Amino acid sequence: MRSGTKEDVGDSTKKVRLIRIIKGTRQKITGPALLASRERVEKAGVFDIKSSEYGLWRYVCKSWRPCPDIVSAYARLGLDRYNMLNRTKFQLVRVRKYVMTTTPVACYYITLQAIDPTSCSPRTRIFQICVGELYRHRLSVHCTVARRRGTVDTNEYSGPASKFYDVLARSLLEWPPHNPFQKSLVKEQDKDQDWIRLYLELAVATTFRSNTKINPSKLEILKVAIETMKDANEGPDADSVIVLYIRYKDLCEARVGKNVDRVAIVRRRFNKVTGWFSLEGKTLSAEIVLPKKVKSQSRRRYLFRQRLGIHKPWRLSYPRMCKVYKNLGKNQSPRVLLFKQRLGIHQPWRLSVCKALKNRGSDD
Repeated sequence: MRSGTKEDVGDSTKKVRLIRIIKGTRQKITGPALLASRERVEKAGVFDIKSSEYGLWRYVCKSWRPCPDIVSAYARLGLDRYNMLNRTKFQLVRVRKYVMTTTPVACYYITLQAIDPTSCSPRTRIFQICVGELYRHRLSVHCTVARRRGTVDTNEYSGPASKFYDVLARSLLEWPPHNPFQKSLVKEQDKDQDWIRLYLELAVATTFRSNTKINPSKLEILKVAIETMKDANEGPDADSVIVLYIRYKDLCEARVGKNVDRVAIVRRRFNKVTGWFSLEGKTLSAEIVLPKKVKSQSRRRYLFRQRLGIHKPWRLSYPRMCKVYKNLGKNQSPRVLLFKQRLGIHQPWRLSVCKALKNRGSDD
């Protein structure tokens, strides 16, 4: 009886909680509460709302509850756009708070602190950054706002929002048929720059959403190649497009398992006139896109094989075979022909010097 009463009490409390949740959502979705929520957002601004509102979640980052790694990466991406437009070198100090939409593909409104160590009087500044996503398990983001708090972003993108969808639909990002690491390689001392590592971390973080930790120390950059592409729209308002090909090692087994050799492709579109800034990219296994290495034989051994008509000289290490080869040119029985075909020898009359060929066959 006691267990039955406990189960009944537990079921009743669950029902009461469920009813409260349903009532709360109904009050937010319909009625005057929805209008009041929208008025509060319009009055304070999305960046400065005091609490979570309808369709928006607000988080405050503390030392005991830091923000996710992907939010910090988006904050650095906004600073990268600001530095490119204003020719500064601000670096992220910490993320203070952020507001994100409740949709699976979210839009982030981030408030952060940054400092420029190269300025004459380095001071901590507060920035507001907006980064929007298009896909969840692939790098497809665009940054429309990157400004200091209290100022107006003169380069804020005010064009149609459909441009981001049109750009991605017009040109899907695929691995090229040629090997990009054979050309346009970045120098060894420049391959680990901050912006290159940032784009790699974003590609990894968006591809593997289940793993919330990026672990930058687990990412080892091996090679970097950069290619410049032409935009379809020519003129002064054309976008500046570059494509990054990064070969790296991911030592995090929880993320990729034993497939540590990987490649990443990232395309950046940037326009100083309109303020457009977007990234598209993904990560792949190196075994899928890169050709496998074939053991190269020396030129001397290749010419020797071609001159003698022998493709398997290692079989000549046996004395019995060398003895049989001396008279192969005289005897043309079907049995001998099959024997020659099996051993890969088509011109046995050239094997007059059996001892020299034996030594070369053993070395091969």
